[in-house]
Amino acid sequence: MLKSKLKQELESVINLMGEQVSFVKNIKIKDKFDSQHIQGVVTHIVLDLHGDYEFAVDDGDYFSFSEIIDFKVLDPK
Repeated sequence: MLKSKLKQELESVINLMGEQVSFVKNIKIKDKFDSQHIQGVVTHIVLDLHGDYEFAVDDGDYFSFSEIIDFKVLDPK
């Protein structure tokens, strides 16, 4: 059962390649937190055996799914 769930989760993450996405990341600047809205195309995915996958948007910074909120696929294939 666990292998099946992991396989399904990996397939879902991999299917994000090339998708237009939107999400919010909280960032800390000088002891204050601010929300940054990010939108773009998923260009890289890092698969982690522990399940904390990362992705890059528009060949830029990498983001961890555990560190973002309000993740949306804007225009699914």
